[in-house]
Amino acid sequence: MERLDLAPDFIGIGVQRAATSWAYTLLNNHPQVYMPRKEMHYFDHDTENTVAWYRAQFDKADSFQLRGEFTPDYISSGVAMRRLAQHCPHTKIIIFLREQMERTFSAYQLFRSHGYFKNMGYKEALLKDKTLVEKSLYTSQLEIVFELFPRANVFICLQDEVKSDPFMVYRNICEFLGINEVGPIVAIQEVKNSTAFASVQGTFGLQRINDLLRIPVFRPIKRSKLYKSTKRYIVARHKEQSRFEYPDTNVLMRFLEDTEKTEKLLDTPLSRWKHEQLAAMAAVDGVS
Repeated sequence: MERLDLAPDFIGIGVQRAATSWAYTLLNNHPQVYMPRKEMHYFDHDTENTVAWYRAQFDKADSFQLRGEFTPDYISSGVAMRRLAQHCPHTKIIIFLREQMERTFSAYQLFRSHGYFKNMGYKEALLKDKTLVEKSLYTSQLEIVFELFPRANVFICLQDEVKSDPFMVYRNICEFLGINEVGPIVAIQEVKNSTAFASVQGTFGLQRINDLLRIPVFRPIKRSKLYKSTKRYIVARHKEQSRFEYPDTNVLMRFLEDTEKTEKLLDTPLSRWKHEQLAAMAAVDGVS
């Protein structure tokens, strides 16, 4: 087996729709960190490029910089996690978790904004694509992580913590990686990947606009105050009009069971998650 001589110092492996973009943005702007791009998908999707190719993606890092990447889909693929552990056994792992109902609905909204699930309701989409729910069941995914990596090399954060105290989370990440607490202070307070933004992308074509603004000549527009304030206004108005949808009782029971198992596995109270899930079950039972 060929191992990476210069394996990444850290990899953010998930979960999808749980503040990984927020963490990537902060670390990508940190002077002591180098990341080639977000979501490289080398360990889950890439079957053509060699280990040498992957290693070469980090060649531009300065000697004082940590090398890292974020691909939130890694954690949900046992094959990817085992491949990652084979080639990068000492790499530090970063994981964000989000309450399961919220993560699942946010993923659904994201995929709809990208053209999937057209003319299909939320519950119908859950039946059609089982991974929407499966990726929100964390216990089995975390058990694989702990089987492959020492717990001391695994950093786990709840999205709730990012929302309540993003500065604390940022400090904890820096401490975990052994880097200084410097970076884009304004961005620390901005939690990306909200359900509202995912759904509004498709409605107003913001995804296409964002793609266009990645072209160098248009980048100054994206950095302008007018663009940022307009985007915030559209998202806020759309959020007011959006309605969160619950899955059916069977899915809610799976989420609640997973929350209780995850709580024990991490030795971390997940009281808000359980409260929200129990309230959702009561609401769904009341309607049915």
